[in-house]
Amino acid sequence: MSTLTMQDIAVLARVSRPAVSQWRKRPVVRGELIPFPAPVATVDTVEHFDQGEIVAWLERTGRGRNREEQQLDVGAYALPERVRFDDVVLLLALYALSGVDLTDATHADLVTAATTVDPTDELVAREVRAIDADPDTLAFAEQLIDASLGTPDALERLERGRLGRSRGSRDLTAEALALIRCVVEAAVMHLGQEDVPIIPGGDPVLALAVADVSSRLVVDGRVSDERELKRRAAIAQVETDSSARGPAVSVTSLLGAEVGVVLDSVDTTLLELNDGDVGVIVASAAALTDQLAGELQRRRSETLMIGNVVAALRLPRGMWREAHRQCQAIWICRGGAAVDLLHVADLDIARRDQFGDLAADVAAALDQDVRRAARFTRARELLRIRTSGTVVPQGTQAPRLHSRTAETHADRVHRATLQTSEPVRTVDVLIAPSAGRFRTQQYSLAELAEQKLISVLSGNRIDPTDADPEGTVDVLPDRPYRLEPFHAAQRYRRARRTDAGDIVFVEKPAPRAVIDTTGGSLVAAPAKILRINRIAPFGPYVIAAIINTRCAAGSEWKTWRVPEFTPDDARRLETALAEVAAYRRAVEEKMAAAVELTGALIDGVAEGEISLDAADTTAGITATTSTATT
Repeated sequence: MSTLTMQDIAVLARVSRPAVSQWRKRPVVRGELIPFPAPVATVDTVEHFDQGEIVAWLERTGRGRNREEQQLDVGAYALPERVRFDDVVLLLALYALSGVDLTDATHADLVTAATTVDPTDELVAREVRAIDADPDTLAFAEQLIDASLGTPDALERLERGRLGRSRGSRDLTAEALALIRCVVEAAVMHLGQEDVPIIPGGDPVLALAVADVSSRLVVDGRVSDERELKRRAAIAQVETDSSARGPAVSVTSLLGAEVGVVLDSVDTTLLELNDGDVGVIVASAAALTDQLAGELQRRRSETLMIGNVVAALRLPRGMWREAHRQCQAIWICRGGAAVDLLHVADLDIARRDQFGDLAADVAAALDQDVRRAARFTRARELLRIRTSGTVVPQGTQAPRLHSRTAETHADRVHRATLQTSEPVRTVDVLIAPSAGRFRTQQYSLAELAEQKLISVLSGNRIDPTDADPEGTVDVLPDRPYRLEPFHAAQRYRRARRTDAGDIVFVEKPAPRAVIDTTGGSLVAAPAKILRINRIAPFGPYVIAAIINTRCAAGSEWKTWRVPEFTPDDARRLETALAEVAAYRRAVEEKMAAAVELTGALIDGVAEGEISLDAADTTAGITATTSTATT
């Protein structure tokens, strides 16, 4: 019987593992009780579920992000017992080479197919003769193929599934592979040939993953397990060869290796590059780009002295699943380059849609074209890098080209100074001594709601993708965006709108309240609306001030307390707090203008658009002084 674990269900539904746990804890879906299926077995404390029951439950509840294809995908993740990863990989390779029908195949059928496609026993023949594939293994391999878009996709799904996870190996993320593929594509384009061989180094899996950008993967004696690599290449539909025969691109993966081992391997790789060959080396940033000292720094400096490294890229965190907090790096090398300038960049904010510009920068580095304006890389003197101890300082970016825009930095300065040059109206509250009270009564918001003095209404979930730059409907409490009024009325018909004077508040992470003085706004959950009854002896500024200054973080809104005031005291306090709130808004506007002024001055002076070498008087008017006498 084929079963799914909780992680398998998450992969099938394309959600996170915790999301499946939450589904299990919440059996009520849209008001209907639909319990999560019970496990059919427990293996090593891991619960297994029947695949048919899980698919039926997903279809009935409508949960997950794979509703249209989960019936097709389940065959790739529902796993029978006693199925081995290596056996499935072997069967996938045999299918990729021969197209044999695995469902009803006997052992003799498999051997015949293997002998036909591999008569010299270079990759599958002996393994197929030795395999003891039971019907469950054959059926799963066939299901995996049927559920996939070709054998390359089948191998990827196998590695994402339970068998792949059980091996404990964590590879690069999809974004990291896309970035490395972009670099390899630039290297292939630099060589300018249709048939560019890819030579693997270190862990050959990375070279295989990007080999489809070229036409051949070289599998020779430098690979630890040639037969396994050839089988994976057959599944990936990548042609293999035993020699390079011409300029080649070597892809070396040293992920996880210690700094000393990386430096030794890199030194060997650079010395083995023939003139014109390109090398792409991936290893930890600690070894390739970050600060080193002592013997390790000397060894890296001697490696750079060879002159074959043309570019060094420091990658963002999270690109290697084995150590997501560790940064990786890439060296791009060219045999016989003898460079004096090294192109470096810290790609801490690079996005996938910018990889085309990154490829252009890598191509310029390989061509040693310093005239081209780069998007990411900056040229640094190799001698300075060798003596500094750091190849790519964090935050290294290319010089930016600034074009004139509709709003200049001078406009920004003028707009900001219109705020900062005006004085803030002061607040002066007149007070007088009072006799005091023997006892002060306080009421919680829950008590005030019970007395009908206030009402608290929940906000609504607002989709940020509905935002319209030209919209006029605010979304409180933070006004992160606005909605177009007709769209808002159509999409959020039942959403509550604020009235003028309503208070919009949130409980977490700390109590905070704002007053909507105009009304008609939407409130984004989990924020709530506090509406004050006209008979209440207090106003919105009193309640908002109490929430913002007197309520403890982590407390529930129903426990927030409001002191009792006499009607006259409440009226006078409301007026005073309104003046204080206006003063606070004015000061905050001044602070925002000061921040904008600071940025405009820095950017404007740095880009040469404005100068602070200016006279205090208006141009054309000479300042004079005079003394009045009587």
